[in-house]
Amino acid sequence: MSDLEDTDNKERVNIFKFIYQMISFRPGYFFLNTFTSIIFFLIPLVTAFLIREILNNLQGISTSQIDLWMLVWLIPATYLFRMVVDVISVIVEFVFTSSLQILLRSNIMQGVLEQPGSDSLQGRTAGESISRFRGDSMETSWFVNFIPIMISFAVFFVISFFIMISINSRITSIVFLPFIIVVIFVNSARNRLSEYRRQTRKAAGAVTGAVGDIFSNIQAIKVNNAEKNLQTHFDELSENRRKAAVRDNTFASVVRSVGGFVTSTSIGIILLLIGQDMQSGNFTVGDLSLFIFLLDWIAGFVRNTGEFIAWQARAGVSYYRMYKLMKGQNEVNEEALVKHHNIYIKDSFEEPNYLMRDQDDMKLLEVKNLTMLYDGTNQGISNASFTINRGEFVVITGQVGSGKSTLVKSILGLHRPDSGEIYWNGMLVTDPGNFLVPPRVVYTSQIPTLFSDSVKENLLLGIPENQHRIDEVLDLSVVKEDVDTFEEGLETMIGPKGIKLSGGQKYRIAAARMFIRQSDLIVVDDLSSALDVETERSLWNKLFDEKDQSYLVVSHRPFVLRHADKIILVRDGTIESVGNLETLLEESPEMRRIWSNLKLSKVS
Repeated sequence: MSDLEDTDNKERVNIFKFIYQMISFRPGYFFLNTFTSIIFFLIPLVTAFLIREILNNLQGISTSQIDLWMLVWLIPATYLFRMVVDVISVIVEFVFTSSLQILLRSNIMQGVLEQPGSDSLQGRTAGESISRFRGDSMETSWFVNFIPIMISFAVFFVISFFIMISINSRITSIVFLPFIIVVIFVNSARNRLSEYRRQTRKAAGAVTGAVGDIFSNIQAIKVNNAEKNLQTHFDELSENRRKAAVRDNTFASVVRSVGGFVTSTSIGIILLLIGQDMQSGNFTVGDLSLFIFLLDWIAGFVRNTGEFIAWQARAGVSYYRMYKLMKGQNEVNEEALVKHHNIYIKDSFEEPNYLMRDQDDMKLLEVKNLTMLYDGTNQGISNASFTINRGEFVVITGQVGSGKSTLVKSILGLHRPDSGEIYWNGMLVTDPGNFLVPPRVVYTSQIPTLFSDSVKENLLLGIPENQHRIDEVLDLSVVKEDVDTFEEGLETMIGPKGIKLSGGQKYRIAAARMFIRQSDLIVVDDLSSALDVETERSLWNKLFDEKDQSYLVVSHRPFVLRHADKIILVRDGTIESVGNLETLLEESPEMRRIWSNLKLSKVS
């Protein structure tokens, strides 16, 4: 699904509904932030009154009983107090916005992890997803944090309005008219502001995605001498982003500048109107100072009202983009994005409950009429049925493109099946993606993923360390000798996606990561894609010595097929035959054709 589809004008969210849910997550911080903001905004009002009294005192018309020098010393005292309030406000603001960002990001991550693994990002690049995960969560949380500022501005506005009315109602009513016009103008521009922000976020996501792809595929780019073409493509993306950002920022600046123009115009109107009132003594120099001061802050309120309206539209876009990333293919309501839970700012993380393998756990895995077709095609797997008993070595084989990997991924929940059932020891598995995981099932794909960390961390991925077990699985996966030659052994950093390792080393480390979890069923998708024949033979010979272990393996190696208790022959997305090698060679023309090709290619 593209960014454009994700931000369709027809699909909107009620952002204020979710603002309430975010505020209620940390209400204490929100109200403390609002309180300190109001104090912060009202202190200048006190200062303005002090200046008014000083000017009136100098004119000899002050009604205050406070000494002139006391009035002068009170001004820096109020600003010192304001600095203290400001420090408190910044701290509260930081904790509040950080809490909201953590809440949003943890819920997004939870939603992504609950998607079928093969399409958890719904076709988006990692860069596009990071743009939503990082940028949109910041956009939304800072908008919520802007609400206390607007409340403070509103309080200041109301107080200032009544003060100005009490001084001169005629001038006040005249100068407030342009501000009303500004609010109407800004509100009318909201849709365009929202559209420009959508375009900017889309363009930024494309650039971020390209950067991620470049860093992930530097070797392929250099090998294919594609630097120049890549630079041209990146320049085009950057230019699109620049144009979108210019439109967005220019229009937003125009909206903001209208408020500044109105402020200057209103001050000019005041200067034109007050002459006669000042001559008659109905409007003092102190009143003029107070009026202009209040007018400038009221103009700030109007400018920020326009910014708030525009930001509200942009926050709605960001919220919907995050929701679509979190939702994926699942039926999840929008409130799930702001679901409250512990984010562990003060509390210690709970110790994870690592499940260990139960030797009597798996007795039977049954697959019944499993169908998974790719959207808009007839390609995939149809009506697949077979069983795996405890201790069996089951091999899935077939021609390239026959549906072997699709079958495995559909069983494990990495693809979402269209129909069919999976049973574990006679129990229906309704959510295979979360059920068929360690310690029940462990899986290594054709192209395993490694992380930019040490060899040891890639093996453990958070499970408790057991040095004896690490040595055992390294030997079992035929990679111990390689690791021993690494400069820092298990602590060697392997780089992004294991870039410092050979293809065979990557797969064998991924296999060791699989074996260390001691799961009931080991699922392996085509070891031969990364390992030479002898290394793979050595690995399988070690595994064949593991007693009472169950396997589901995608392979076309003759020595693997010979060892299989059961071979599942897949052809054109369907299971054509099931049996041992001898039976299939006798009964299946397709198996004889595959076996003949293997012998001709001298794979064995």
